[in-house]
Amino acid sequence: MVYGNVGEVLLAQGELDEALKAYRDSLAIRERLVAATATTPSGSRDLAYGHTSLFTVYQQQGDTAQALAELRAARAIMAALVALAPNLASWSEFLAWIDQQIARLEGPPP
Repeated sequence: MVYGNVGEVLLAQGELDEALKAYRDSLAIRERLVAATATTPSGSRDLAYGHTSLFTVYQQQGDTAQALAELRAARAIMAALVALAPNLASWSEFLAWIDQQIARLEGPPP
């Protein structure tokens, strides 16, 4: 998605507010596409990627709560996809990465 690419450039330039807007716009388009195509697995995966893009910006802004919310949204999508195709290594690896990020942000249990 073009907005996602724009978000990546803005993020690299340190323009976090503008990157956040571009990523949100990209995610909104992806959500409409998934709704219109009866939720294809690749479309759902793209939604998860969109949420992780937002996670990156929120994390850099220091908004841990929102960063975690985006990771959890991505995790729910990827967990469902992995359940459909447990042998697809790239999806399992992405889910594992999301879990690592959640654990890192939540810190050790009390």
